[in-house]
Amino acid sequence: MSIDPDQFAQIVGPALHERSGKVFYSGRSAFSSPSRLYILGLNPGGSAATHAGDTIGRNLTAWSERSAQWSEYCDERWEGAEPGTYGMAPRVLHLFRRLGLDPRDVPASNVMFVRSNNEAALTKEKANLLASCWPVHRAIIDTLGISTIACFGGTAGRWVRSLLAANDPAGRFV
Repeated sequence: MSIDPDQFAQIVGPALHERSGKVFYSGRSAFSSPSRLYILGLNPGGSAATHAGDTIGRNLTAWSERSAQWSEYCDERWEGAEPGTYGMAPRVLHLFRRLGLDPRDVPASNVMFVRSNNEAALTKEKANLLASCWPVHRAIIDTLGISTIACFGGTAGRWVRSLLAANDPAGRFV
């Protein structure tokens, strides 16, 4: 079964393209075949002002141009640190090792694509951002046959469970 991963990028509405943020944390190959697992964080961290040039539109262009076998967690430098060593990356890579999975093979994103310093900054826009971003996730879940979504953090987990009416978490990884 061949899936065109660019179809998911095309669903991201143009209204979001100029906002600071990020859509995909895995390369196109992770979105081009069925997958049981989908990884979702809450949103890209950092200051939208400091990362004003790191727009969602630029992220989508970079995603389509970089290697298909790629993972933000193991291949990108965050804040100038060596790949896989800063922020959440070491913990995420630990999760993948424990699951026996290659992060380059697992689709990963965030519930909301817009960057913020903290979760509270999303509160006013929550409904609009979920409405803007969820169609991308819904298409990924349906097209790739996702059966398990690992959410980073309680807020992402609650939001995803509410959108999917999934009220029984399968487990927790700490």
